[in-house]
Amino acid sequence: KKYLKERISEQQAEAHITENGRDIVTVGKLAADLNNAASEDDGEDVATRSRLGSYNSFDLDNEEPPPHTAREALSELLHCPVYLWLTFALAGLYWVVTGIQFWITKYMIQVLDTDEQQAAYGFAFTSLTGPTAGVFFGGYVIDKLGGYKDESGEATVTTLRVCCLFSVGATVFAIPSALTMNFWVLMCSVWVMLFFGGALLPAVTGVCVSSVPPDIRSFSSSVSMFIYNLLGYAAAPLLVGLISSSVGGKDGLRFGFQINQVFAGVAVIMVLGAYFAAKGELIKHKQMLDDEEFDDEIGKAAQDRIAEYRKLEDGEKAASALFLGPRSSNGTHSSANSPLRTSNSR
Repeated sequence: KKYLKERISEQQAEAHITENGRDIVTVGKLAADLNNAASEDDGEDVATRSRLGSYNSFDLDNEEPPPHTAREALSELLHCPVYLWLTFALAGLYWVVTGIQFWITKYMIQVLDTDEQQAAYGFAFTSLTGPTAGVFFGGYVIDKLGGYKDESGEATVTTLRVCCLFSVGATVFAIPSALTMNFWVLMCSVWVMLFFGGALLPAVTGVCVSSVPPDIRSFSSSVSMFIYNLLGYAAAPLLVGLISSSVGGKDGLRFGFQINQVFAGVAVIMVLGAYFAAKGELIKHKQMLDDEEFDDEIGKAAQDRIAEYRKLEDGEKAASALFLGPRSSNGTHSSANSPLRTSNSR
């Protein structure tokens, strides 16, 4: 019972009374355990003590907030600029990759007059090795830079700066892949393009998830997947096919494939937007810290001035007592007891 009383006092000291009364309920449960333990024997007190020990790991300050409605969660997502930029950047990346996977074999056979077996083997090697190597390379580089997440936000800015370089590399090699009529140049360009796209994927995905408040991350993942499927996986084959059929012939397929490769530039723009958004948030964070430090300095200076004033006031009181003597009961100074008068009389 003594142990239970100590635990209740500790919980009451740590608990903050919240509006929904969760902390009150927790303390009430502890009190109920105490009342039950008072009438139980020693063996059952041990069970109560072990049951009460589970409250020791219960952090009242880290309880999950009440669930958001879909409208509230969506409204909060719209105020996460880094998340929005990176979601559409990944949609652009998936657009390009899906368009390549869906149309490049037919493009090589009909436009470049490549042998079917050579086209199949070439694309199989390119699509398997390029993105895989890129994913490992991108993860390795970001880990060497210290990861993509920290408390200040500087790691996020550094990661997105590297991702901008990766996206520029993918866009640069998308240009020859759209214009060349040589099979080997096309394969090399697509390989490097998929390599840089794969290097983008782990870092951008991690930053996109971590830029959202924890309580709506499940909802944000659902929204992201919806956008990826709608604007990436589904839109790319459909649009390229519509362009190809509307123009007709080899020229239509070639023009549609070129349009598909152009969307690599859209991913660059979106990653750049996320970089500048994260950099703006970092600047605001630093300004807030500087303001807090300035307020602390002002408060410290004010406290020092108050201390000096009090010392000065105490000194004046001491001088007054020295020259005028202590106050009498009616509030006047008694000069007879003044140390200065005593020394002069002597």
